[in-house]
Amino acid sequence: MKTDLSKKTIRVWLGGSFDPVHLGHLAIISHIANMLNDSFICHPLENTPVIISLLPTAQNPLKTHSTSAHHRLAMLKLGLQALCTNPHSKVSGDFSSHQKALGKGKNYTTFQIDTTEIYQTETVFTFNTVSHFRKVYPDDSLIFVLGRDSILTFEKWYRGFELPNLCHLWVMPRVTQNDGNNTENRNHLKKKKKKG
Repeated sequence: MKTDLSKKTIRVWLGGSFDPVHLGHLAIISHIANMLNDSFICHPLENTPVIISLLPTAQNPLKTHSTSAHHRLAMLKLGLQALCTNPHSKVSGDFSSHQKALGKGKNYTTFQIDTTEIYQTETVFTFNTVSHFRKVYPDDSLIFVLGRDSILTFEKWYRGFELPNLCHLWVMPRVTQNDGNNTENRNHLKKKKKKG
């Protein structure tokens, strides 16, 4: 999918159970915010708003002791508050507005919690959620963030290989994974796409 420079907003989602939310999740969204902001200095997208959403999934039926949606949302709110008020973080400012000036650029990033999936009782497929986002935000640039472990099972996802038609997919390594795995991720996707 080509990036259209006329897009109004850049919207990023990081999905997961967030049971519990941890520093790794917050580090990922902080890194993405700073990366997007620093990339657009003296660029046509320099003043483009960025919205980064944590997208908690519904209760996992495979877990016998899942934390309630109410408590997971409360943990996410506390996590975002900690991220946005940490004096040592590049992300700082007034938590009540969720808008933070980042780095050297002029972009403002909004951090939020997206409850699209968390209260659903039926099985939730990423394809359906992203299709919904594409309909709601037809003119925006959409980015869906995946962990490396998710990409290794991508062929099992419902219509997973159609997701790049709807949004940009960004694969982030886990804290214990090194950058050398990024080439492995691309090769794995190419191999699976050719077979399917």
